[in-house]
Amino acid sequence: MTVKLSTVILFVGLLTGCTETPIHSSAEVKPSNLFQTRQIKELTSSQGLSIREKKKRFFSFLTPLIAQESNIILNHRSRLINAINQKNDNQWLNTLAKQYQLPVDNDYQELLRRVDILPIELILSQSANESMWGESRFAQQGNNLFGQWCFTQHCGIIPLNRDAKKTHEVAIFKHVNASIRSYLHNINTNPAYVKLRTLRSRLRFLQRPLNAKILATGLEKYSERGKDYVSEIQSMIKINHSLIHSALLPSKKNKAP
Repeated sequence: MTVKLSTVILFVGLLTGCTETPIHSSAEVKPSNLFQTRQIKELTSSQGLSIREKKKRFFSFLTPLIAQESNIILNHRSRLINAINQKNDNQWLNTLAKQYQLPVDNDYQELLRRVDILPIELILSQSANESMWGESRFAQQGNNLFGQWCFTQHCGIIPLNRDAKKTHEVAIFKHVNASIRSYLHNINTNPAYVKLRTLRSRLRFLQRPLNAKILATGLEKYSERGKDYVSEIQSMIKINHSLIHSALLPSKKNKAP
């Protein structure tokens, strides 16, 4: 699988460093100009593969897609910082504030806390956990890699063991890219993840790398399991660290002579 150099450069910087969660968004997540969209079904059956090969395949499949969505956010963040410093581009700032579910009140520092990326290790570990390495029913039928819910009738897939009093469904996405985009938007806007965004902002202020294990502590409300869920994600980050790094590097056959 070819991984572009820009993808590798982006994630080298980021790496220094069955549950469900509702999508807290009344606003549409703006689509991006994607240069590659993928379906999770493109991952062939892992039957007969070793656990290590199964993981490598999953990480290699998702890495460039995460890079696309992260680059869009980084571009917005760069323009945001410039607009704040230059005190201009107000119309675009107001549009961005609405997209990130903030009132237009010139509190652009709060907007800056929201318009930011997550470490690749954290994203990959959560997607693997929530989607059973891409093999869950919700992943295969709905490209849903992060267990996100929706609440409009027929908006998604009805869980088999859903409580009779509940009405949620598991969201369906047109492609994997949309699932990643929605997850990032959810983390960046949902009040449940204020702690994560505060930790991320603090790391930025201290000019320290975005550390996946540290930021995982802000995910207690992602699952009813709370701290046990955080510990599981942190364990996955540690165990799969080397495999994730290897997924970011171009294969030898793609290296220039």
